[in-house]
Amino acid sequence: MMHELLKLKESYILAKAIGLKSVMATVVAIEGSSYRRPGVRMLIFENDTMAGAVSGGCVENEILKQSQSVFLDNKAKIMIYDGRYRLG
Repeated sequence: MMHELLKLKESYILAKAIGLKSVMATVVAIEGSSYRRPGVRMLIFENDTMAGAVSGGCVENEILKQSQSVFLDNKAKIMIYDGRYRLG
């Protein structure tokens, strides 16, 4: 997981150098089965691109959508995702 964190750091530094805002998403808890474990992270950039992954691909698009409000009002948010129904 450390190599992923280093890649996120590099992505952040590059984005910041060109003036691109970013939001960090971190998995803090999981119930049931999951592709990834708590602690995994991803960066979402204000140009709708991402670095890293928090799941096998089913959650990332929802996080991308939800991150837009964070860019607008600069307030952190907590998301709960229920994979049984594919609902964020």
